[in-house]
Amino acid sequence: QVGWWAPARLGGGRMRHPAPLMLGLSDGLGPPPLALVQGGSLRTWSYRDAAVARVQVLLTSDGLPLDADLELWHGPTNAPCKVRVYSEDARLRPFRATIETPRGPNSLGVRNLGPMEYPFSACVAAAASAPPSSDCICSAVSVQGGGVRTFPVLARVESVQVFLATEGRPLNARIE
Repeated sequence: QVGWWAPARLGGGRMRHPAPLMLGLSDGLGPPPLALVQGGSLRTWSYRDAAVARVQVLLTSDGLPLDADLELWHGPTNAPCKVRVYSEDARLRPFRATIETPRGPNSLGVRNLGPMEYPFSACVAAAASAPPSSDCICSAVSVQGGGVRTFPVLARVESVQVFLATEGRPLNARIE
């Protein structure tokens, strides 16, 4: 199974290495380490192997707001694919994503847009993650440019899976 992990806490509220919730990122060595991203700084991860088809990203904090830009640079022109992430409490609502990394060398940058007082932890790992669930694919709907689509979520739901794809066209979406 492929999955992520929940951040574990030490006394004094500091983050320690995450405890595995589900295995899957692993190469048998356990989950990859978290990297601290200070306010205003940039961390990058590079994958030169064309066999890396996707990476998993985890952004979390000690309960502070998280404001970040993710940029995937790929291809001969290094044209970036950008994702803007905001969470009021990234311990309670961390950001997790699987990002496709097609065709060859790729780099993923995580930039902390928050002030120095709001660091967060980031983890990016090449992984053989599962494709979107059949429920997700079967419930897919088309949303035209400028359109708004809402989905009811019951209070007992702990997480949702959102799958965004186009037929080769640029994608601009906002998920709240």
